[in-house]
Amino acid sequence: MVFLYKTTHEGQTRRGLFCGGSIVEPLHVVTAAHCVERLLETEIKVYAGKLDSNIDLIEPYQQSADVQLITIYESFVSETFHGDIAILTLDRPLNFTKGVKPLCVPRSGNTDKDLKPRPAKEPSFKYGMVFGWGVTVTQNFRESRVLREVKLPIRKQSFCTAAHPGMTKLMFCAGGLLKQDSCQGDSGGPFALWSARSQKWWLAGIVSWGDGCGDPTKPGVYTRVGTAVRQWIYNNTNIE
Repeated sequence: MVFLYKTTHEGQTRRGLFCGGSIVEPLHVVTAAHCVERLLETEIKVYAGKLDSNIDLIEPYQQSADVQLITIYESFVSETFHGDIAILTLDRPLNFTKGVKPLCVPRSGNTDKDLKPRPAKEPSFKYGMVFGWGVTVTQNFRESRVLREVKLPIRKQSFCTAAHPGMTKLMFCAGGLLKQDSCQGDSGGPFALWSARSQKWWLAGIVSWGDGCGDPTKPGVYTRVGTAVRQWIYNNTNIE
């Protein structure tokens, strides 16, 4: 898990933390396309190994890197958030430690159902984990200073499209129970699934958009890391 930090102050974009991201290998981070589509590489710095969003507070596993290249998914549509995913190529590799680790990305042909962001058969729910420094209702809609996590259920696509008519096949929704949700500032961060088979965490989605936060009738929407997106990630990174 990383956060993206804007290093310059131009126009209406404020300086500071603005989105999250997932490390997929030492030189590449996956995030949401809408986070970076209007930015130059020189405007973004990536911080890894952080729990606190204060970059002046040096932590034991803290690392940082500049962005050398922004690659946006070719099917991304900014008006609808369709294909809301991008890859950041870093100017130096991150060192994997106890506090800096990658999320696994399934290969396009992987058929392990544990790794797919699909709901379980009723009445059960299939849960994933979301991480970020985004806005929290408990803090009067201010961004969290510390990294937080929330366990969210994947909902049926029919429920999702009824709640969000603008959803496409490259999206899924999760949440709607206990008013738990991702929110502003969490965009670009991972929706991760645990595989009992491999004993690893896998990237299944990207925090993308929503209609408010914590509304049980309108769960947050995530970019689906499905077959085509998985292949695109492999084609644009050095994952072995």
